[in-house]
Amino acid sequence: HRLMKYSNRLNDDDGMVEQTVKKYEEELIQLIRDSEKEFWGFKEAVIIYLLPYFHQHLTNPHYITLHRDAASVANSQKRAGKLRNWIPEIRTEFSYFTCKRRFGLTWRTLKTTFTEGFVYRKPEFLIPLTENGQERIRDFVEGKKHLYVELDDLVNNTNAIIKQIIEFLGLKPTKKQIKAAKDFVHPELITSDIKKRKLKKIEKQKAKIK
Repeated sequence: HRLMKYSNRLNDDDGMVEQTVKKYEEELIQLIRDSEKEFWGFKEAVIIYLLPYFHQHLTNPHYITLHRDAASVANSQKRAGKLRNWIPEIRTEFSYFTCKRRFGLTWRTLKTTFTEGFVYRKPEFLIPLTENGQERIRDFVEGKKHLYVELDDLVNNTNAIIKQIIEFLGLKPTKKQIKAAKDFVHPELITSDIKKRKLKKIEKQKAKIK
């Protein structure tokens, strides 16, 4: 309910997310304990909606914030939102759900599409949503062990940023692992901004939402 309809993500004062985390807290703790190693981690942007309610169960967590211009994120999301790009993701993610849950997710997606339009490709929804998420992240990591990384810096100063991450996490990687990390970074990670004529329309939509 919170994540499927994008506009619902802008405010969660109703406590729905916290209640859901509490409901599954024991299973969540067990999942964390089963996953724990000396060094382990995960990357998922949407986790910021849940993380404030379970981070206390993580052992010595270190947070790395990778920042990217909101318009660039929206542009990337818009391309990723094409139906043909959904098929492999749906096939993978649905494998984790029961038939009942699959039906529920499909119904909510179709309902949102018919009532809100295909918001998954609308910059006027995606940009405010991204900015809101980035603000949540900044607020969350304040006072915690965290490293802030700009995507532009990662692409243009890869060696320096990787060294910074290694020092931040206290890692002792092999040369092969360092090379693999460098090879993982590609210039095309930075996408072009949305055209200026669309940005004016987006600013108007943001003003309405606020």
